Amino acid sequence: MVFNDVLAPEAPSAVAFEAERFEWAAPGRLEVTGRWYGLRGHRFMRPALVVWQGDERRRLLAVLEHKPWAADEGEPWIAAFEWDGEPVELDAAELSVAPTVAVELPPPALPGDRRHNARTAPRSSRASAAGAPRLIAHAERRTEALERELGEARRELERVRGERDRAARAHREEAGALRARASAATEAAEAAVAQRDDARA
Repeated sequence: MVFNDVLAPEAPSAVAFEAERFEWAAPGRLEVTGRWYGLRGHRFMRPALVVWQGDERRRLLAVLEHKPWAADEGEPWIAAFEWDGEPVELDAAELSVAPTVAVELPPPALPGDRRHNARTAPRSSRASAAGAPRLIAHAERRTEALERELGEARRELERVRGERDRAARAHREEAGALRARASAATEAAEAAVAQRDDARA
């Protein structure tokens, strides 16, 4: 199975990942195996796997059974990730093992999907600034979706503000009318008291 370019432009160009396998090892488990080269000066952290399914993005941390994950030059390397739920068809995936080392992975085939199970010779993916078209496309679609949501939220906010302002105006008008009625009633009561007093006199 061939894996694509490393995504970190800051990483030295000598860094390479020869990927061998990225698959659903079990219904609730994803595994990636391969070999790293040229990692001098890089300290591995706990691997993280970011996957996209449509506009949904999920970040998974490697399980601890393979800790520590520091890679020996050219030696087999493995990381496994727990998945909550049944296997799903993923659109893109990215594996990061250090602040400046991340690699794009082709989406794993669903268990039993023979169309994608044919193995091909591993190929080294060298660190470069080439980028990841699929990840960029997903990010752009997600950005567009968020912009649409932001526009809808702003319109809803303006609608609520408009309703609030109209309600406030109506409240002020109603309060003014009540004050006017109260003032008129007070004047009428005072006039009635004055007439009563005059009549008594």
